[in-house]
Amino acid sequence: MNRLLFVLTLLCSGSGFAQMGFVVTISGDTLRGNLILESNEKIDRVRIKNDKSIFLSALQVKSLQIENQTYKPVTYDAKLRFMRVMQDGYLSVLAFQSSHNSFNYDGVLLLKADGQMMELPRLNFKKAMPEFIDDKPLADSIAAGFLGRAELNLIVARYNKKIEIRTAEIMKFNKAVEAGIPAVEIVQRLRNAVVERTFEGKTDALEILQDVESKLTKGETIPSYTLKALQSVLKDQSTTKDLLSDLQTALKN
Repeated sequence: MNRLLFVLTLLCSGSGFAQMGFVVTISGDTLRGNLILESNEKIDRVRIKNDKSIFLSALQVKSLQIENQTYKPVTYDAKLRFMRVMQDGYLSVLAFQSSHNSFNYDGVLLLKADGQMMELPRLNFKKAMPEFIDDKPLADSIAAGFLGRAELNLIVARYNKKIEIRTAEIMKFNKAVEAGIPAVEIVQRLRNAVVERTFEGKTDALEILQDVESKLTKGETIPSYTLKALQSVLKDQSTTKDLLSDLQTALKN
């Protein structure tokens, strides 16, 4: 059985008995002691036992750790719950108690950093998961059955890796713009001009501009054939004529 799903099935919550750990509050304080997680109908809370007991609601907690397991508060299904982090990243896999009187973390929530979430489908995984994953190659592999529920770890890892690469490229581009590299700014304006128009070859133009942008942010040379291809697909677009000329000039300097 897939390791993640096996762990989710067997691990018990830690509610009801104390275990050593620490709590990081929303104000940045770290409180250490024996922790007891208490599940309630609306808002979970944690009890920190030392010489005396301190009670904190999930509203006051940023994260907590018990026996090398990290938990964080997440609002789901009209309840603020402490969820166990099984896989972290832009897309996280979180285990939660499906019932407030259950000690088992038998629910699985998929949570994106932008707030989108979905409970892991027990049925119809091939349809629901591709709609949630905004990455076409990965979504196609899931829909085709090449990656299933048992490969959840792999799906999430691949998705997060692509997000990391995409984010790094965006950061490089922004730094290049901030540094005042003329060619990068022109490519950005060219892309905007192409996006606003509908014409044959638009997709090709955007792909070429993406390639040019990628090479510029990496400090690579733009081959002459790439510029010729761009000129070819944009030859009938009067709004881009001056920008293409500016780009050629900027690349020569």
